[in-house]
Amino acid sequence: VDQLHNGAECPWQQCGEWWNEVGGLDLFAGAAHWQDFFLNQGVKFSGTVVEAGTANGLDDVFVDFYDAGGSAVFSMGSHSGGLFHTPALPSQSYYVAANGDDIGYLSELFDDVWCPLNDCLGVAGSATQLNPALGTTQPVDFELTAGHRFSGVIDDTMGPAGNGYVDVFQAGEDGGAHLESIWPDGAGNYQSSLFPPANYIAYAWGEDFGHVTELYNGRPCPFASCDYITEGDFIDLNGGDAGGINFTLHAQSWNWVLSGTITTTGSGAEQGGAMRIFDAVGNEVGDIWVDNDGYWESFPLPNGVYYLKTVFTNGVMDLS
Repeated sequence: VDQLHNGAECPWQQCGEWWNEVGGLDLFAGAAHWQDFFLNQGVKFSGTVVEAGTANGLDDVFVDFYDAGGSAVFSMGSHSGGLFHTPALPSQSYYVAANGDDIGYLSELFDDVWCPLNDCLGVAGSATQLNPALGTTQPVDFELTAGHRFSGVIDDTMGPAGNGYVDVFQAGEDGGAHLESIWPDGAGNYQSSLFPPANYIAYAWGEDFGHVTELYNGRPCPFASCDYITEGDFIDLNGGDAGGINFTLHAQSWNWVLSGTITTTGSGAEQGGAMRIFDAVGNEVGDIWVDNDGYWESFPLPNGVYYLKTVFTNGVMDLS
């Protein structure tokens, strides 16, 4: 491993960057100075970065090295058909990642662990930690999968919403896992990060900005209280990027609130339970629980037709 004259290791070809920190050698005319170096043996890494499915080499992919504590310690780019070969590095444990985001490929940690949002440290616990023997070269190969994005516009009935953001969730067997929150620009345009080929769910959150949250299919979902994982339309990234994933938010109207009481027939005593609200086509909007007096009041709702049904009323027949 490279070393400075004071004995400090300066791996990764960074000795020149540290000269000012260690000071120079005092040499005078006619003087001789004997300087010994005792180099520690290191380890090396070598491998290729290729495209999954074709094995075509990928150039200009940064291969990043992290120590066991998650600190970045070295990075280099692939070249000549995806090859990379490190200089001698200190002998210790490493996580190794291939960062393909800049060229449209999903970043991953060795061995085959996807880095969501290009954050490899967040999934390091699922990756393989490498600890090569002294003087050896550790092979590390990557097969990167092309990722896809979706994009669109968040606007309202009068033009760009200007505020709001898109929350993205995984669909399918692992449905419900939150993946990303995407903020639009001043014109309402947004674009997702790279995701693996799959189906995704999204809504545009609006309540913090004077609008009603909306699923990708035009359905209002106030405060994301509906079952958005099953009721929203899929965003299909199996075949490539998807554009036109647009949201048109409706202004929130605090005048449109449903309220009432749930009581027992005859006695008028409070019964407990909740009021379930459905929209005009039968989609569940949310459950509103009663207070100690049997009173319930919904969150703000957009204009429309709604249906109500009592639920969780302790064995008493529910009514619609």
